[in-house]
Amino acid sequence: MTTEEEVVIEKLKDWFILHNAAYLAKESCVCHWGKSQSATDDDTWIIWTIREAINIFKATILPFGLMKYCTQETIMVAALEVDRSFISGVNSDVQCLPQYFNFNREALRVEVKDLDYSLELMTRIIRNIEKATINVLIKDVGRIFNECYIQLGLTPVSSVKRNNLMRSVLSQKSCLLVEKNYANRYMYNGRVHAVLRHKLAHGIEPMSDKIITEYAFMALKGSVAAQRFAKGEQRILLGVSI
Repeated sequence: MTTEEEVVIEKLKDWFILHNAAYLAKESCVCHWGKSQSATDDDTWIIWTIREAINIFKATILPFGLMKYCTQETIMVAALEVDRSFISGVNSDVQCLPQYFNFNREALRVEVKDLDYSLELMTRIIRNIEKATINVLIKDVGRIFNECYIQLGLTPVSSVKRNNLMRSVLSQKSCLLVEKNYANRYMYNGRVHAVLRHKLAHGIEPMSDKIITEYAFMALKGSVAAQRFAKGEQRILLGVSI
């Protein structure tokens, strides 16, 4: 390895650390969490092919005399030396093998270092409802959220904070909305109810205590809240024992 290559690798290592970026071998790409274009954009995964990464590094962090030494190999070495080289990227709510890059967990960890675990739980609950393509009563969303806290031995937050969290999460969703029931008269069992409605769903999904518990478990599995507060065998069940 030449002196020039060593200098390039050191500069690339600094960049990987600064951006908490990763090199994914199977996909042959570099990824990191951030804003794609402007400071007002929502954070998202920025993924560059290796050719794009080389061109960007040459244009932004390397002087002219070092540009030709920026190659896929130097990028791979830099990532490897700072433990940011992975076999492949996956999307999972639970703990993965360390050689795989978990987009879900990394996004949560990077976006807010001291993550509000209550916001994470509400995000997970609403995401699971969205995936199920169902309409649910707002009060049942609250029951799921409270059940998460109860399972961890915590006191549930106030309804005001819970509703604020829900509004914050729903503001990022395009296929879910809260029915203003007194305008649209969403009736269920002869009464008007507040409903979290999916654009593709019809009717109301009834939520028994068992279903509430199942949704709470799904939200807690692999979560920051579980990492902080789960104890004993519960940590194993929730996938945060490592």
